[in-house]
Amino acid sequence: MTVQDKGLPFHKKPYEFGNLFILFHVKFPESLNDAQISEVSTTLKAMKKQNLDAEMDASEVCKLQKFSEDQKNTHC
Repeated sequence: MTVQDKGLPFHKKPYEFGNLFILFHVKFPESLNDAQISEVSTTLKAMKKQNLDAEMDASEVCKLQKFSEDQKNTHC
């Protein structure tokens, strides 16, 4: 995923920023017991009922975009 203009500044251009690239590594469990399944189900149902983003205490929100090769730094 990519966050545009939130990466490191360009060399000799301290006020111009590149893109921030984020790579997620998600490890899912092999199995869940009945108690874990119940907890996950309850949590997901609660999340669906409310807009959790509205409750976030964040000073800035950035939109993640799907990565594409044309987003790489070409200012070198």
